[in-house]
Amino acid sequence: MKRLSPVAVIVSFVLGLLAAPPASAAQQAPASHAMAAYWAPVIVHDFSPMLTPHDYLTRFDYDGDWRASNNRQNAMRVEMPAYVYSWVQETPSHYFLGYALYHVAGKGARGPYENELSGVVVAVEKSSDPETPMGRFVALLTPADGGFRANLEEDSSAILSDDKFRADLEEEDSSAILSDDAKAALEALWRSHTAPSRSLKRTGPAESGHDVDFVLDQRGFHPVIYVTAESHRIATTPAGGTAGRPSLFEGNGVTDWRTRQGRYPSSKEGLYKGPLQFGVVYAYEARAGLAAPKGMRGRGTRLHHWQVVGYDLLSIRPLWERRDDYREGGLTFEADGILAGGGPRGPHTRAPWAWGPVFLSPGRVLREQLEGLDELREEPIGCSFAPLEEVMQFVKEGRAR
Repeated sequence: MKRLSPVAVIVSFVLGLLAAPPASAAQQAPASHAMAAYWAPVIVHDFSPMLTPHDYLTRFDYDGDWRASNNRQNAMRVEMPAYVYSWVQETPSHYFLGYALYHVAGKGARGPYENELSGVVVAVEKSSDPETPMGRFVALLTPADGGFRANLEEDSSAILSDDKFRADLEEEDSSAILSDDAKAALEALWRSHTAPSRSLKRTGPAESGHDVDFVLDQRGFHPVIYVTAESHRIATTPAGGTAGRPSLFEGNGVTDWRTRQGRYPSSKEGLYKGPLQFGVVYAYEARAGLAAPKGMRGRGTRLHHWQVVGYDLLSIRPLWERRDDYREGGLTFEADGILAGGGPRGPHTRAPWAWGPVFLSPGRVLREQLEGLDELREEPIGCSFAPLEEVMQFVKEGRAR
């Protein structure tokens, strides 16, 4: 995968900022949060059978402080509410919605490390259609080979399968079965939300990206991602993600949860009645749920047979505001863009602004991999985590990587 040089990233971003009118973070915040919530991913997260604290999604300061060195040890005794960090960048034609998953620790080829941040970016085309006021899906950028790959909606139809529901739900749950009219309405909605993505072509090899599936609920239209246990690799298909994941979303263009979302979280058995598996389905619910009610060793900890756990979105701004703390002792960061903590340093310990061009120039990343983006304009006109002037200064200092 071709990557931009640091100089190219800086030049393209600065030129875009100079051409764009200034916009403050406060002006962007309400619309940005609504956009981030609407497209927030459903996260099918595999868990280690040992149920270590490494696999729980939470926030960096879940234990009440910003000290990186005690996060792993506190996970054994402090509740870990589920959060996902988010940010939004806006251009005249698109929104780029970022989601960062924080784990207190991860495990890579060189061994375990503490304080991990990895994530995805959802590209959304602006729309004047009243049926898609939150825009239309273009691509989902996921980590791959030191950069990010563009994943598209590639299904020719919504593939609304009721058979999976009949096999895995209680017999009396008749609300799981969609009528023909409901299927037709759902497919029309799926087509309107994903039309730009289905019109694009890859410029690289076929294996450079994968199909994206979605969940529709009362809060929005959510791409599905899969996260492995311990290593926390992110993919849009189970083959590249979890090993023992539920098959609920696999192969579906869109799964309708509008009438089911209140039912699953209270299930004692989880989503499936098959052999015991270890995993959680995290879904955006505008509240931070608890996969383990009283820390990892607390009473009432479940075995996570694919229960649904709600998560809340948290702005990346608190981390951004601490980006220079490494200059004064480094409670949170040990170097520019690198989270503090023990173990081998690597790409998973980087803050989002050190992920490369996907953070500051996501439109250019799309153009490198996809054909048919004639309407895309890359110059930024707003971002949710800081005023553009502040980000521009950061880039001018040569800190964008």
